[in-house]
Amino acid sequence: MNMTTMMWRAIATGVLLSCTTATLLSSPGQARESSGNGQYMAVYFAQNSPERMLDILRGDRPELQSSYLAALTRSVVLGHSGWLRWEAEAQLVYHTGMQNHWESNAVLVARQMKFPWDDVLDTRVAVGNGLSWAFEEPPLEPRGDPEDGESARLLNYTLVELEFSPPGDSDWSLFSRLHHRSGVMRTFSDIKGGSNFLGLGLRFRID
Repeated sequence: MNMTTMMWRAIATGVLLSCTTATLLSSPGQARESSGNGQYMAVYFAQNSPERMLDILRGDRPELQSSYLAALTRSVVLGHSGWLRWEAEAQLVYHTGMQNHWESNAVLVARQMKFPWDDVLDTRVAVGNGLSWAFEEPPLEPRGDPEDGESARLLNYTLVELEFSPPGDSDWSLFSRLHHRSGVMRTFSDIKGGSNFLGLGLRFRID
């Protein structure tokens, strides 16, 4: 078995184990509790920005270019720790525009569930980290800078998300997300660069 096959199987196995563990630990009555236990699906669409992740998070208005993605996600709640909700999320992503390929991601997510104004607008902030597998080497990585080297199919994946829903225990929410792939300063395949996509999506509870 070659290294590529082993990496892909590791990603798939990690998602399966996370989902199976959450299913075994969840009781039938737990799925509909307040704060949104259970399982979710989401769709989101995003556009590429050549800016660096830290520049985007600082609030600078990012430049956008003609490369897009559409993503379908399935997530399961693993548990709660204070006001944090822990989730495992699997993604299937299709890129079009300046790059055309499929991508699959597996990520562990921490979601802040409580804010003082939730009785007016239910607000949540999430960050996640995991692995990303591109079915072809993405040409936008690492942002066209020759000094950053070439990209690789297996890289680190990070998300930063802001989510809104009506007050109460709503089954639906809207969210904005930063979708980030990178080599984490040459940790993955000696890759220095990465890619950033900014998008909007819709999430809904399925149990």
